[in-house]
Amino acid sequence: MPAREVLGQLADWLGEVAVRTAATVDWAGIGHGDEVVALRGPATGLRPLLRGLTGVPSVLTHGDLASGHNVLVDGGGRPAVLDWETAREHGLPLLDLLPLLCSSLARNRVGGDLHREAAHVVDLATGRAPDSAWLLEQVARYARRLAIPRDEVGPLALLAWGHQASMRMVRDELLTAAGLPVTPWTSLGELVLDAWWQGVGRNWPQLSATAS
Repeated sequence: MPAREVLGQLADWLGEVAVRTAATVDWAGIGHGDEVVALRGPATGLRPLLRGLTGVPSVLTHGDLASGHNVLVDGGGRPAVLDWETAREHGLPLLDLLPLLCSSLARNRVGGDLHREAAHVVDLATGRAPDSAWLLEQVARYARRLAIPRDEVGPLALLAWGHQASMRMVRDELLTAAGLPVTPWTSLGELVLDAWWQGVGRNWPQLSATAS
């Protein structure tokens, strides 16, 4: 199946899940735990963005969709999402949708080298990739369904990548706590977070143009 066809179904489904589970949250009162989003290392500097959100609902999030390993597609092209052990009842919008779409599209186009994939993710977000218009429309439609203020989408995107950049460190913590060895490695999320901050920024102007 063409990747975009399956990803389009997932985008529609994630939007429906978000709408059905949306709840009002006082983000300024959120603590420092992982109950909403996991932030480790350089990503901890994004926490003020979380506490500064206004007019953004919380939604049910899976938390581990970016790799695509927790999505199965049957012979008819219908996707199913597995492994909900990292789910959060009051998570951040875009936390699942954005990394899943971006990393899947990048892997489909330039897969095999994480640095090339990370660069392609930024190209997607800034309108320089073949799938850019499609990605921007998916994100803009998701934001419209949840009535997310336009100026909050950029911070949500950074927080979504901050979560992805932190997942390796979260896994390392769990391995250490279990007495298991930790092997050094770098995740796509870690590479994307830095590249996204430099190339897309907090305001994500290309998305604002799409949402106009």
